[in-house]
Amino acid sequence: MDGCSLKLIQLSRKTLLEMLIDRGYIFDGCHNTLIHDTSKKIVGRKVENVITVFFLLQKRQVPLLKEFIAKNCSSNSKSEFEFDGENRSYITVVQFNVNKTFKTLCSQYGIEIFKIHSLGRNITKHSLVPKHVLLSQEKNPSEMDNILKDLSISHFEKLPIMKVSDPVAKYYGAKVGNIFRITRHSKTSGLYTSFRYLVEG
Repeated sequence: MDGCSLKLIQLSRKTLLEMLIDRGYIFDGCHNTLIHDTSKKIVGRKVENVITVFFLLQKRQVPLLKEFIAKNCSSNSKSEFEFDGENRSYITVVQFNVNKTFKTLCSQYGIEIFKIHSLGRNITKHSLVPKHVLLSQEKNPSEMDNILKDLSISHFEKLPIMKVSDPVAKYYGAKVGNIFRITRHSKTSGLYTSFRYLVEG
């Protein structure tokens, strides 16, 4: 694990499980076992989707990633993987900075990248981070129409923006075009709701 502490792996695993549960995934009983090496993975499932999280905590990460892709990713369909009739998604957790080759491979296969140190604490539980709810224009068209009407705007592009690289956006797996409903508690105005439109960056 090249110097990565067992405590950090435990904390990152806990955050990952909370993150995936917040995304709607469910797990069987085996997810409570601690990851000790890169061969063990977290596997979660939700309707029509299976997600696998794997840890690449060694310095030679690109060969390990290529090996994982060769074993797990269908070469026939690089944008959408099938597993027993379900789509399959992947997350990789790294300890070291990744190079362009690594980023390109992950982008090509739709693999999300997280630095293990960023998972040492669940940022959504921090007292200064307001509650974020990810809204989908495809899943809730009537709710989205109501939001447009309430805000008196014609397009969501007119909302304040938030980048998909934002830590909270990454936590929820937000994509360009998604909307966040953000609820804050203010001493002066009570409960305050705002919206953010997700953009590239």
